[in-house]
Amino acid sequence: MENGVPRLPSGPVDTGGIHVQRFEPHAGETDFFVDRGAKRYEQVYSIVEPRWQPDDHRTLRTSPFYHQQQELGAEFYQSGGWESPQYYESNADLVERYEDQIPEQDGWQAINRSPIEAAEHLHTRDEVSMFDMTTFASIMVEGPDAEIDIGQVRYSLLLNEGGGILADITVVRLDEEAYMVTTGGGNSPQIHGNWLEEHAPETVSVTVEEGAKTTIGLWGPKSRLLLQRCTDADITNSGFPYFRAKQLYVGEVPVIALRVSYVGELGWELWAPVEYGQQLWETLRSAGEDLDVRPMGGGALSSMRLEKGYRLWGTDIDTDANPLEAGLPFAIDMDTDFIGKAALEAAKAEGIDNRITPLTLDDSTDIMLSGRPVLNEGEAIGYVQAGDFGYTIGESIAYTYVPSEYAEAGTDVQVQCEGETYDATVRDEPLFDPGREKLIR
Repeated sequence: MENGVPRLPSGPVDTGGIHVQRFEPHAGETDFFVDRGAKRYEQVYSIVEPRWQPDDHRTLRTSPFYHQQQELGAEFYQSGGWESPQYYESNADLVERYEDQIPEQDGWQAINRSPIEAAEHLHTRDEVSMFDMTTFASIMVEGPDAEIDIGQVRYSLLLNEGGGILADITVVRLDEEAYMVTTGGGNSPQIHGNWLEEHAPETVSVTVEEGAKTTIGLWGPKSRLLLQRCTDADITNSGFPYFRAKQLYVGEVPVIALRVSYVGELGWELWAPVEYGQQLWETLRSAGEDLDVRPMGGGALSSMRLEKGYRLWGTDIDTDANPLEAGLPFAIDMDTDFIGKAALEAAKAEGIDNRITPLTLDDSTDIMLSGRPVLNEGEAIGYVQAGDFGYTIGESIAYTYVPSEYAEAGTDVQVQCEGETYDATVRDEPLFDPGREKLIR
């Protein structure tokens, strides 16, 4: 209450769950908040299955591709009111194709999982897939004096006064005074957009465009071949390098194309006005039919991003971690002034006590659940932030924060999950494609 940075003796506190801006617009409707509030209260004293989904108040927010996704047998998960495909039954044939790379999952951790998620992961690594990113939001910022070039894309962070991570964002400069800031779904647009509005100088305008744009992630080794069929723009590696942006047409659809990939493969994010979304989907699908383009769901995204070590706000990073602990020093510029700089300088001078690191299980393919303790010689040294199976590397992955002395690759640890203790080893990151050859070809 004194300085805006809640702390306990053990360190900063994750405040995302109590942020005043955390509610989506529909959450104020009486039936919705009474029903969901009652369910949450009930679940405090009951066992909740992994990845449990509510069955009421559904289809509140859907992307322009929703009906196509229904026809493809999408299994929808709800987040922030949005219906997001976790996997597609239309991809069930891929399971047989990749069955030797998909270990069987059973027990509690396997509930609400499908091998189709694994098959979509592996197909994207081999071919090309389309991922619905409509839950992501754009924030338009207009004003002078930016320090990035037109067409440049930068990954950056918003910090609080204590150096904790309020958001990770992507910033794109579109022209002399126009910028697009992209952020995730859920309550990210409210929290992150409000922060930018509060801190923008008078010469800068901020407009949160939640739901105004629709986005497709086009990813995989054949993504350039597919996209080139749909546009006259130069999308070669030299003409459209990694972490650059262009305004172009995909068929007849005006698109802001970002050459970025959250799965660690060649690819683009294609941002278009929402009314063009259905046409964008059909243009890409039709052009890629002979390339075996497939839709891809959130299950595949989860395992692919962990293989690459990409962070997820609200899961791996939040206000209880600073960029140095989170392995993101490249996303801040200590030669400039920004909120949280003094706290980061002090933290660096004192030494970083905790660091994020990936673990892999030594002799099990089970998937670890978040919140489970990570041990060294029987003592808890951290907790699982996120876990999944890395189908490309063939190992079960868990990300955790541990004291710096345990963060060296090769350190032996254990993970306790659902009554079992698993041997695991600290690893260097990224676990997949450390030389970035797949991203920059």
